[in-house]
Amino acid sequence: MEDLRVHTIDGFDLAAVVTRGRTDDVIIWMHGISVDKDEYLGFFREGALWFANRGPSSIRFDFRGHGASSGTPLDFTVVGQNLDVRAILDLARRQFGAGARLHIVAASFGSPPAIFAGHRYPKVVLSVSLIAPVLSYERTFLVPETEWAKAIFSKDQLDQLDQTGRLYFDESFYIGHHLVEEMRLINPVGALTQLKQRVLVVHGDRDSMVPYDATHTACRGLEHVRLVTLKGADHGFVEPDDEEGRLPGSVANKERILRLVEEHLQC
Repeated sequence: MEDLRVHTIDGFDLAAVVTRGRTDDVIIWMHGISVDKDEYLGFFREGALWFANRGPSSIRFDFRGHGASSGTPLDFTVVGQNLDVRAILDLARRQFGAGARLHIVAASFGSPPAIFAGHRYPKVVLSVSLIAPVLSYERTFLVPETEWAKAIFSKDQLDQLDQTGRLYFDESFYIGHHLVEEMRLINPVGALTQLKQRVLVVHGDRDSMVPYDATHTACRGLEHVRLVTLKGADHGFVEPDDEEGRLPGSVANKERILRLVEEHLQC
């Protein structure tokens, strides 16, 4: 693995890790909100190594305001995510050449910029895989359907946002007005419906953070989208109440997701 720093066009400095395989396929991994390039329980770090042993290379990176990248959580916006992805796509071409076959694997809040990148760069991004994706900002956050999100986007929290400019997800991570207003205006599903690439979507039907039904509704009738339901799975790959990801069902879900993505890359 090789650690790199990447500069965005608007002045941020991103931390990235390149894991080299032996084929022309390169996976760009996009993490969710409040985590980092390793993703929850190191899923992306393990995934990059898993794929390197089978051929594809990987680039993992921290969005601005996350992990070892520059900026604060207040700098984290949907537009900022898109500019970060632009910088990472440029990095991929520099590192692996014009012949590289680029794919995106995204989780949760990393899914909208993955969709937007596929829509904007249809000849560069060959496939998109989404894990427990946020496809509806409204149903996930603004008019939340899960108890987790209802606690974050409560009236008290929104009042605090107006008073302090910060809305806290936990004790250390917070977002600002710009991201909240972008979530009111931007519709990832509109871009998803227009993608030319094949899209894999994997989502647990017991997700306690991102409503599975919102994903099911968004994917309905889209011939280029394959939705795979993980029966009984919570957010990401874990089973409910498995905080360490070690239960047999969680381990099996993780393995299944990686194999589904591998199959998707080869289609």
